[in-house]
Amino acid sequence: MLASAAHATRHVFAQAPRRPNVQVIRPFNDRAGGTVIRANETTSIRRARRELRVPMPPTPPLAGQPLHSTASSAPTPIPEPTAAPVPTLATSHPNPATNPAPTKKLEKRQIAEIAREKVLSHMLNVEAISTKNSRLTNVKNAIRTAALSLTGGVPPDLPKLENDLTNAMASVRRDFRRYAACRVQDEFGLRLALDDTRSETDHKKTRVKELLRDLNYLRSGAARTPPPPLGGLFTTKLLTDIVIDVLFLSSSSLYKFIQDDNLDVVFALASAAIYSALKDHRTGYYEEYSVSNDMWRDPYLEVREAIEELREDTHNNIALINLQAQIMARGRSLLKEH
Repeated sequence: MLASAAHATRHVFAQAPRRPNVQVIRPFNDRAGGTVIRANETTSIRRARRELRVPMPPTPPLAGQPLHSTASSAPTPIPEPTAAPVPTLATSHPNPATNPAPTKKLEKRQIAEIAREKVLSHMLNVEAISTKNSRLTNVKNAIRTAALSLTGGVPPDLPKLENDLTNAMASVRRDFRRYAACRVQDEFGLRLALDDTRSETDHKKTRVKELLRDLNYLRSGAARTPPPPLGGLFTTKLLTDIVIDVLFLSSSSLYKFIQDDNLDVVFALASAAIYSALKDHRTGYYEEYSVSNDMWRDPYLEVREAIEELREDTHNNIALINLQAQIMARGRSLLKEH
């Protein structure tokens, strides 16, 4: 019994008090986690040599939650859902200055189609062969108008579309030019018969020079007395054929863009094409004449001025209206046959 008392005296543990949020650092050899009273020592409890109070780290937030200060622990109020605004008259008609520019492929394709129609309509009714600056302005205006009518937004610069529209106008000129080039020799008798012993090159050179003087290539023969309506202008069969075939029988269906059966601009365009085709034979040999826009402009403007003079005379004006109406009627009849 005494032995058990002595054993109890040698091993008496004193536990250190626990404090919340305080970490007690003990010596590395203190395995019991407290102070041990051994034999031959006093029964007084020894406290730890040093006690460090280290604040515990804050609880880390859960994944996806923002960090909050410990001082403000109040929950963040959840915003109430707001109803969608009711469309008004102002929102139904977008403002071009604030509406974003169209970027979708479908919208760009639709804008290109509308712009092409406007460019070709302007070409066949207002100005077929314009200056470079005027042509670029018309193309930009067509794109802008198409975008506003479709999306309400002002598009950015679209250089590829501008180039495509410019090429579309050039393609129309090439159609007229190609048709005229295939017909001028037979239409105006530039080629001599095989049994004719005259110089064909001299004949061509002289004949082309006569035709290009005073718009003779637009008349169907020698001057008559009394003078025929329109002074004999626009009576050549080639002019009628080129207008009907290119407008109505080509894949472009350009007749759809003609307004009020007025063919003044088309007459001038077709005349410039015939002029350019005749220029290929100006030396008696076949040398292709320049097909640039600038080379076409002089004969085009010459015919436009002649048409304006005819419009000022009442009889000539009526004759020109009737001629153009007959050509449009003939073209539409060909469409019905197909």
